[in-house]
Amino acid sequence: DEDNRDFEADQVVRICQLTIDKWEGDSEAEDALITLIKFMVRQKKLDEAKKYLAMVKPDSALRGEAEITTGQAMWSTYLKGLQEVRKWESGDEPLPAGVDLAARKAELDQVKQEAQATLKNGIDRMREKEIDKTLATAVLSLCQIYVDAEQAQDAIDLLEDPDIGALTLVQKKHEAMQREGVPEETYKTALRSYIGALPGATDKQALIAKAESAMDALNSTVGTDADGQEKLIGIYVTLAADVKEQIKLASPTSRKALTQGFATFLDKVSATSNDFTVLNWVAENFYTLGEANDPGAGEPPADVKAFYDKAAQQYKK
Repeated sequence: DEDNRDFEADQVVRICQLTIDKWEGDSEAEDALITLIKFMVRQKKLDEAKKYLAMVKPDSALRGEAEITTGQAMWSTYLKGLQEVRKWESGDEPLPAGVDLAARKAELDQVKQEAQATLKNGIDRMREKEIDKTLATAVLSLCQIYVDAEQAQDAIDLLEDPDIGALTLVQKKHEAMQREGVPEETYKTALRSYIGALPGATDKQALIAKAESAMDALNSTVGTDADGQEKLIGIYVTLAADVKEQIKLASPTSRKALTQGFATFLDKVSATSNDFTVLNWVAENFYTLGEANDPGAGEPPADVKAFYDKAAQQYKK
């Protein structure tokens, strides 16, 4: 029961703390700190995990593992909080009494920044070690953070890193990236990265080619049967929602450039494919671009209406 769980948790913390106090600076104390960090992450006590992380020496061989574990927990906390905020903003769930939405969003943004810094430090320390699922997952998470933070080129650089890149490892069919859903999530992140980098790219056609290659790989990964295509549509819909949110959160200058870049990509895909699933996704995304840029009062501006018109044309096609 809950009392027993609390007692067991207290015992774990007490034993580890005794070990840290008795063998401070020794390997036994470091092992105890790592145990406490992982335990606090499982208990969803992020502040406690961060406290113990700060106690791990910067030159410790275990520091990288500790940073990755804590950074992953921060990222998971951010994603869960972001889902709540989106439900409150959409009206799917009522805003709880006493919750300041703006303050909550600022708090989550701080968590995201901490997750980025912590994961980057951990990955840099672990780069030369053997690649396992912990490191591979951390790399993918950091790529996703870069995309959300409007650092698309940083995401691409890490995705395509020849040694530890998430996309590189998936393409090599590395065992660390063969868990269910991971290849699909990697290709989706790659697509978002290529789209996000389009506005500032000097060679837009090269990026579009990479995005198309990622789409082809995603299609092959999920399969061509009915179940696979249904899964693909689900991925495309969530990708459209992610891009819409990315556009909404971008600065005015970045928003315009990101919208134009994404529209260029959609036009290219539309012109080179007659596949129903792809055309449906293109239509969904043109509609998404309209929604993301629609001020919502009266007749939409001409550029926004053009996106709605393109969506209608694609659905008809």
